Amino acid sequence: MNDQPQPLKVGEPAQWFVAPSSVNPAFHLDSLGGYHVILNFFGNSGEPASQKVLDHFLSLQPELARHDLVFLGISLSPADQALVHRVSHPKYVKFIWDFDREVSKLYGLLSIEDGTERFFPTTIVLNPLMQIAGIFPWTRPATHAAEVLAWCTRLPPIPRNIVALPQAPVLRIPNVLSPEECRVLINRYRQTGGGPSGIMLTREGQTIGAFDNYFKRRRDINLEDHPDLLAPVNRRLEKRLLPYVERAFRFRPTRFERYLIACYDSGDHGGFLPHRDNNTPGTAHRRFAMSLHLNVGEYEGGDLHFPEFGRQAYRGATGEATVFSCALLHEVTPVTQGQRYVLLCFFYDEEDARRRDAVADPIAPPTPS
Repeated sequence: MNDQPQPLKVGEPAQWFVAPSSVNPAFHLDSLGGYHVILNFFGNSGEPASQKVLDHFLSLQPELARHDLVFLGISLSPADQALVHRVSHPKYVKFIWDFDREVSKLYGLLSIEDGTERFFPTTIVLNPLMQIAGIFPWTRPATHAAEVLAWCTRLPPIPRNIVALPQAPVLRIPNVLSPEECRVLINRYRQTGGGPSGIMLTREGQTIGAFDNYFKRRRDINLEDHPDLLAPVNRRLEKRLLPYVERAFRFRPTRFERYLIACYDSGDHGGFLPHRDNNTPGTAHRRFAMSLHLNVGEYEGGDLHFPEFGRQAYRGATGEATVFSCALLHEVTPVTQGQRYVLLCFFYDEEDARRRDAVADPIAPPTPS
């Protein structure tokens, strides 16, 4: 019988666990939300490579504390309980006693093949959202700890004890798509070219599509016409985005309304005036909108604003998704240089689908306006 691991990937949510530890008998991983966390799956400190990596990490305890990094060493051996005597900064250095192997199996780092146990020493770094930000196999045990620490210190610092300013109730999730995956979407748009993007209006009680180049200047392609891209995008969002939507909004989307690769082009001052996404009978079922940045840094302008909550610009990073209620007023300011590419979608659930189905002919085809 084979029990093969299923390794997690960068961008996926960390698997929460409750396990015995050096600080309490039931340590909850999710209690470390808000920190960068180093999960060091070292197995057994009696192994030469593990001893070397652990020695280096433990010698770096002052550096871990200075950079606000939490180190969790995951051990498979009861003999490693003696390591607690080497901890000088208990707030930042802890050990997980994974003697039943469940945590290592949860992270896809331990397999059992034909009765033989195989362990894969690995360090995984989590960001404050409890999302996997980096994965580091032990290719060079002698320098592994220093390399991981150097990588962590290049991460954006976490602001502490600052007064919160008014902001829109939006959710921002990094690393939903990799830069390479974003480039694939952009290239497909450029290969096929986009068509003009319409707006939704209500006339005589019916929702109709219309084109209005004063109100909205954008061109789109629909991923439903590109099933080779639609399927992998769906898988990425299912694993990397929807768990955070459920965590933040207590809402689990079960349906989506068209994935669009959209382009705002400086050639026509591409932008979208303030609007809401669900204020017609044919769009009232829309619950949340997603805007995923595909090429941040390659254009100027094109900022996402939520005017009801201030004039802050929500820019994000390439591969980062912004999710917000369709009821919020929002706009995209004109692009003044280059081309701004985004992946767009609306989410809803079965109850919303029934609401949409109850509207006869919910959306009529676009007509010039």
